[in-house]
Amino acid sequence: MYNTLNSIIYLIETQNFKLSKGKLGTNRIQNVGNALETFVKDLYARSFSSTKKQKEKNYAKTFSFMDSSNSPPDVIIRGGDALEVKKMEGLFSDVQLNSSYPKYKLRIDNPLISNECKNCEQWTEKDIVYAIGFNVKKSLRLLWLVYGDCYASDIEIYDNLKITISEGIRNIPDIKFEETNELGKVKALDPLEITNLRIRGMWTIQNPNRLFSDFINYDASTKFQIICLMRNTKYLSFDKESIKSFEGVIDPNLFVTDVSVRDPNNPQSTIDCKLITYKIF
Repeated sequence: MYNTLNSIIYLIETQNFKLSKGKLGTNRIQNVGNALETFVKDLYARSFSSTKKQKEKNYAKTFSFMDSSNSPPDVIIRGGDALEVKKMEGLFSDVQLNSSYPKYKLRIDNPLISNECKNCEQWTEKDIVYAIGFNVKKSLRLLWLVYGDCYASDIEIYDNLKITISEGIRNIPDIKFEETNELGKVKALDPLEITNLRIRGMWTIQNPNRLFSDFINYDASTKFQIICLMRNTKYLSFDKESIKSFEGVIDPNLFVTDVSVRDPNNPQSTIDCKLITYKIF
């Protein structure tokens, strides 16, 4: 099975936290993101030391979908979770989501996902893991694996906001509003009717280091650390073999803690979660 618990075991076994070059381009920031995405894919596909040819085979076996554009998600584990990879610009700075609002779950009716993603396997809803990395120069120092239902609100919250904003723009007098998958498009803004305005959201979400600071703090003395947060119900949904293997790991730098976090849909209530941390010194 390929899942988050097995991936953490694999990291503990390999002690690997080095970023490969990934897919190189001319944009330095994009290169960092590509290297982080490659690391996450290798983590889940157990491919840190694989040759390029073997890595491709492992990817094909592990993932039913890998994105090649800017639409979410980045990866879908075959029969399992979706993965969205993001990088931190700073330890406590907001995480940039660009034009895609945060996901409580990944749903097949989301208009922003591609047809390839919708048709990669039989599914209607996926748990989504935000894999958020922090680098110092070329070294990965911290990787969060936080599940969307611990982090983001239901899709209706964001959709309702989008509808409200779009309706407000549509009601501006004397404009030609066009529906899009973004916030909208206004056409023919000038006397010659040749200028259009594309209106899109640029979403951010609070850094998990800040949001969950009540029970986790970044340990600057480490070479690398991984932090994983999931609901107890999610933890118990993994197959028994994965849970048994994970709970059988004996390592003084592995910590599993029961915590309560605010419900993203109702801050007046809490949800019971598993917090998993592993540190390499």
